[in-house]
Amino acid sequence: MLFALSYEYRIGAITSSFTMNTPGETHPKDPKNDDRCRVCDAQATGFHFDAQSCSACAAFFRRTVSLNKKFVCIANRSDCRVHYSMHQICRSCRFEKCLKAGMNRAGVQPRKGHSHHRRTFCTKSGLKRNKRFAVVAPMSRDEKEQIEEVNDAYSIFFISFFRLIDTHEHGLRFCS
Repeated sequence: MLFALSYEYRIGAITSSFTMNTPGETHPKDPKNDDRCRVCDAQATGFHFDAQSCSACAAFFRRTVSLNKKFVCIANRSDCRVHYSMHQICRSCRFEKCLKAGMNRAGVQPRKGHSHHRRTFCTKSGLKRNKRFAVVAPMSRDEKEQIEEVNDAYSIFFISFFRLIDTHEHGLRFCS
């Protein structure tokens, strides 16, 4: 039996959602859908790193491997649902699903200094024409890691918080 817990919460203008699968849940592939990403079920754009996947999952895999990132499951279960329609996807489970889909770490080329390839926000002449533009300094690796840690802490807090609310509401239904 397939069963998924879904949480969607809205705080101000921010809406987040989170879905967990029950242990051992599988999604049988429809033979007509051979052109789907093996990670998130989006439209595949080809074979990336030896696995049929979409551009987003290929880019995620490339960044994760080249930056040697390590993730922890936001639900501490390592079986979160990974689907392209979800606003928030557990990075740990997404990476594991990339590996299970057959993505090969060896296919990722080492990072090079791509700073000269980056597009700049504006040019000097552009600044003279339109003063609304500003040059933004790139974030350091430490700043990026701090942002990821805050995002992970935020996710874990709200998952726990809404589980508590759901449990409390469920208990009240039985008492009535």
